[in-house]
Amino acid sequence: MPPFREVLLGGRRRDGPLVLHPHTPRKDKPADNVEILREKVRADKKVVVASVLELTQSEANVFWPFYNAYQSDIYAFIFEQRG
Repeated sequence: MPPFREVLLGGRRRDGPLVLHPHTPRKDKPADNVEILREKVRADKKVVVASVLELTQSEANVFWPFYNAYQSDIYAFIFEQRG
């Protein structure tokens, strides 16, 4: 793993001082990265809810469809409000 300074400044060491190099554009779009992050947060949230509730299989079969629909409605409402 490179030293913290190199990671922070985006540079590479070559025989002594830090040499900075221009940022190379990424192929993926920032909007794609945000959506990936949102999906990960949703999945993590679901894991936390599942661990706290400790549902039986029959309870889970009833609960999760309602939970997923509710979460979808909340996200739709939030994005609708943002315009």
